[in-house]
Amino acid sequence: MLTIAALGAVNFQTGLALGIEHDQPVAGIQKRLEKLRKVRIRYVQGVCLTSALSWVPVFVVVMKAFLGVDVYRTFDMNWIRWNVIIGLAVFPLGIWLVRKFVGRKFMDELAGYNLKVAADFLTKIEQFERED
Repeated sequence: MLTIAALGAVNFQTGLALGIEHDQPVAGIQKRLEKLRKVRIRYVQGVCLTSALSWVPVFVVVMKAFLGVDVYRTFDMNWIRWNVIIGLAVFPLGIWLVRKFVGRKFMDELAGYNLKVAADFLTKIEQFERED
Protein backbone atom coordinates (compact mmCIF):
# COMPACT_ATOMS: atom_id res chain seq x y z
CA MET A 1 0.00 0.00 0.00
CA LEU A 2 2.84 2.39 0.79
CA THR A 3 4.37 1.57 -2.57
CA ILE A 4 1.17 2.53 -4.34
CA ALA A 5 1.04 5.83 -2.42
CA ALA A 6 4.69 6.54 -3.30
CA LEU A 7 4.03 5.76 -6.94
CA GLY A 8 1.03 8.08 -6.91
CA ALA A 9 3.13 10.86 -5.40
CA VAL A 10 5.84 10.39 -8.03
CA ASN A 11 3.22 10.47 -10.79
CA PHE A 12 1.75 13.65 -9.30
CA GLN A 13 5.20 15.27 -9.30
CA THR A 14 5.74 14.19 -12.90
CA GLY A 15 2.38 15.67 -13.86
CA LEU A 16 3.27 18.98 -12.21
CA ALA A 17 6.62 19.07 -14.00
CA LEU A 18 5.15 18.19 -17.39
CA GLY A 19 2.38 20.75 -16.91
CA ILE A 20 4.84 23.64 -16.95
CA GLU A 21 4.29 25.64 -20.10
CA HIS A 22 7.47 27.46 -21.04
CA ASP A 23 5.65 30.17 -22.97
CA GLN A 24 3.67 31.45 -19.98
CA PRO A 25 4.82 34.38 -17.79
CA VAL A 26 7.87 33.79 -15.61
CA ALA A 27 5.82 34.30 -12.43
CA GLY A 28 3.49 31.48 -13.48
CA ILE A 29 6.40 29.15 -14.15
CA GLN A 30 8.00 30.03 -10.81
CA LYS A 31 4.70 29.42 -9.04
CA ARG A 32 4.40 25.97 -10.61
CA LEU A 33 8.03 25.14 -9.73
CA GLU A 34 7.52 26.16 -6.10
CA LYS A 35 4.41 23.97 -5.88
CA LEU A 36 6.46 21.11 -7.28
CA ARG A 37 9.17 21.83 -4.72
CA LYS A 38 6.63 21.68 -1.86
CA VAL A 39 5.24 18.37 -3.12
CA ARG A 40 8.76 16.92 -3.44
CA ILE A 41 9.68 17.98 0.11
CA ARG A 42 6.51 16.40 1.51
CA TYR A 43 7.25 13.26 -0.51
CA VAL A 44 10.76 12.94 0.96
CA GLN A 45 9.40 13.50 4.47
CA GLY A 46 6.72 10.89 3.95
CA VAL A 47 9.13 8.29 2.59
CA CYS A 48 11.55 8.77 5.49
CA LEU A 49 8.81 8.62 8.09
CA THR A 50 7.08 5.56 6.68
CA SER A 51 10.42 3.80 6.21
CA ALA A 52 11.30 4.34 9.84
CA LEU A 53 7.91 3.12 11.02
CA SER A 54 7.40 0.15 8.73
CA TRP A 55 10.70 -1.73 8.87
CA VAL A 56 9.53 -4.22 11.51
CA PRO A 57 6.40 -5.34 9.61
CA VAL A 58 8.44 -5.50 6.41
CA PHE A 59 11.01 -7.69 8.19
CA VAL A 60 8.28 -10.05 9.42
CA VAL A 61 6.74 -10.37 5.94
CA VAL A 62 10.10 -10.87 4.19
CA MET A 63 11.17 -13.54 6.66
CA LYS A 64 7.91 -15.43 6.13
CA ALA A 65 7.72 -14.98 2.35
CA PHE A 66 11.33 -15.74 1.40
CA LEU A 67 12.62 -17.92 4.22
CA GLY A 68 9.39 -19.43 5.55
CA VAL A 69 10.27 -18.27 9.07
CA ASP A 70 7.49 -17.15 11.38
CA VAL A 71 9.26 -14.43 13.36
CA TYR A 72 6.74 -14.46 16.20
CA ARG A 73 7.19 -18.20 16.80
CA THR A 74 10.91 -18.47 16.06
CA PHE A 75 12.17 -15.47 18.02
CA ASP A 76 11.05 -14.63 21.51
CA MET A 77 9.42 -11.27 22.23
CA ASN A 78 12.57 -10.08 24.01
CA TRP A 79 14.51 -10.40 20.74
CA ILE A 80 11.84 -8.46 18.87
CA ARG A 81 11.76 -5.73 21.54
CA TRP A 82 15.53 -5.33 21.43
CA ASN A 83 15.45 -5.06 17.64
CA VAL A 84 12.88 -2.27 17.86
CA ILE A 85 14.91 -0.49 20.56
CA ILE A 86 18.17 -0.79 18.59
CA GLY A 87 16.39 0.35 15.43
CA LEU A 88 15.11 3.45 17.20
CA ALA A 89 18.55 4.09 18.70
CA VAL A 90 20.18 3.84 15.27
CA PHE A 91 17.81 6.49 13.89
CA PRO A 92 19.80 9.43 15.43
CA LEU A 93 23.00 7.84 14.09
CA GLY A 94 21.44 7.79 10.62
CA ILE A 95 20.55 11.48 10.92
CA TRP A 96 24.12 12.30 11.93
CA LEU A 97 25.53 10.29 9.01
CA VAL A 98 23.23 12.05 6.55
CA ARG A 99 24.28 15.45 7.92
CA LYS A 100 27.94 14.56 7.69
CA PHE A 101 28.06 12.82 4.31
CA VAL A 102 24.94 13.83 2.36
CA GLY A 103 24.72 17.43 3.40
CA ARG A 104 22.68 20.01 5.20
CA LYS A 105 20.40 20.65 2.22
CA PHE A 106 18.79 17.21 2.50
CA MET A 107 18.31 17.62 6.24
CA ASP A 108 16.72 21.04 5.73
CA GLU A 109 14.24 19.46 3.32
CA LEU A 110 13.55 16.62 5.72
CA ALA A 111 12.92 19.06 8.56
CA GLY A 112 10.67 21.24 6.41
CA TYR A 113 12.79 24.42 6.40
CA ASN A 114 12.75 24.58 2.62
CA LEU A 115 9.00 24.02 2.73
CA LYS A 116 8.61 27.33 4.53
CA VAL A 117 10.93 29.01 2.03
CA ALA A 118 8.83 27.65 -0.85
CA ALA A 119 5.58 28.77 0.81
CA ASP A 120 6.99 32.26 1.40
CA PHE A 121 8.15 32.48 -2.21
CA LEU A 122 4.68 31.42 -3.43
CA THR A 123 3.14 34.20 -1.33
CA LYS A 124 5.52 36.74 -2.90
CA ILE A 125 4.63 35.52 -6.40
CA GLU A 126 0.92 35.81 -5.65
CA GLN A 127 1.44 39.36 -4.33
CA PHE A 128 3.40 40.20 -7.49
CA GLU A 129 0.61 38.82 -9.67
CA ARG A 130 -2.02 40.87 -7.80
CA GLU A 131 0.04 44.05 -8.31
CA ASP A 132 0.15 43.44 -12.06
